[in-house]
Amino acid sequence: AYKSAKETSEEELLNTLNNYQKKNISRHKFFTISKFNSLLNSIDEAVEEYNIDLIVMGTQGATNAKGIIFGSNTVMVMEKERSCPVLAIPAEVNYSKPKEIVFPTSYENPYNKKEISYLIEIAKMNNAAIRILHVNGDEPINESQEDHKKQLIAYFEGLEYSFHTIKDVELQIALDVFVQSRDSDMIAFVNKKHGFLDTIFKSHLVQKLAINLKFLY
Repeated sequence: AYKSAKETSEEELLNTLNNYQKKNISRHKFFTISKFNSLLNSIDEAVEEYNIDLIVMGTQGATNAKGIIFGSNTVMVMEKERSCPVLAIPAEVNYSKPKEIVFPTSYENPYNKKEISYLIEIAKMNNAAIRILHVNGDEPINESQEDHKKQLIAYFEGLEYSFHTIKDVELQIALDVFVQSRDSDMIAFVNKKHGFLDTIFKSHLVQKLAINLKFLY
């Protein structure tokens, strides 16, 4: 059974590689890896062994269930992979440069520049605006949160960015409404809390973001 699975894996990887090579993408080289392991452990090993900078995943999952854009494997990798950023791309999306990136934050935790360096680079490469979204109650942000907000201002210097606040609405609903009302192209999270992304993407409302969303980072 192991030998059969390995042969099937290598055959399908070769088909995938051939499809990319037919596209004559001269600026890139492609290599295939077949491992007998769990998905997350295999990714961790590849990130370390090959000094990977970015993980790219499709998001619909094997079930292809209607209204579900973030498959369980993609959510698991985004949730648990801590050594490398993950770019998730919904199924059946035609590529276009992101013009607007939504960056939700509670301002509760400080960010170091390494954590958001890829976000900054993507924004610069595409001349994209960053919309920083804070969802809260009626209470104003405290002194510590204000310091973390100023930190983001320093990091985003030279980029187009703006701050937005939505009050007294659940994060999932606020994010859904904000992204769809603005026709934003991409959402960027820094996942500091275990279970945060899993909670977000189990929301029925957020699953519908596939209508307009082009990337998740």
